[in-house]
Amino acid sequence: MFIDNKKILKKNFDYFPSPFPIKRNNKIIFKKIIISRQLNYENLMKRKKTIKYLFVSSGSYQLTNKVISFIKDNIKSTFIILGPFTKKKVIKDLIKINANFVINPNNIFEIMSKAKFIIIRFGVLFYEALSLKSKPVLLKINESHQRSREIDYFIRKKLAFDFENFRKQKKHKNYKSQNIEFDYSMTILINLIKRILKFK
Repeated sequence: MFIDNKKILKKNFDYFPSPFPIKRNNKIIFKKIIISRQLNYENLMKRKKTIKYLFVSSGSYQLTNKVISFIKDNIKSTFIILGPFTKKKVIKDLIKINANFVINPNNIFEIMSKAKFIIIRFGVLFYEALSLKSKPVLLKINESHQRSREIDYFIRKKLAFDFENFRKQKKHKNYKSQNIEFDYSMTILINLIKRILKFK
């Protein structure tokens, strides 16, 4: 969660969730990240993982040539979610290779819950993928030093794959699911709002 409109505040105030989890009783716990409670509902539904590779191109991010090539090589086992600002050329390229895709769907979490591997850029989607017990495959595209450090951390801890290495592998074994816990309560958000109000 990011709060970037600091002009309304008398003092500077930034809130960034810590990307690094803590370990407790053999659990990997994420405490300072606010994600949709809809994800908890999808977990309760226990949907089957019927999609092997899911690309999620959120916002204005455009699929690269390497990504298009991977999709083409795995066309029967890949599904794509495009963002609302995807360029027409990208859509035309996907149509040419008979790719299966949707644009800005309302049931994005339901689709994500059915995927074994979710190929995305690092951000909120990464945490959402983890919460749905899918394995994130992270794309590195012009990342800052800080973001690269965080991406490398999760890859090193085997909570994610690096796309460059992932696409070169001929077979992708199912990863060993780790015991990951997310806090879906509103306590964090309420406490954050209280902190903001103190600055007014």
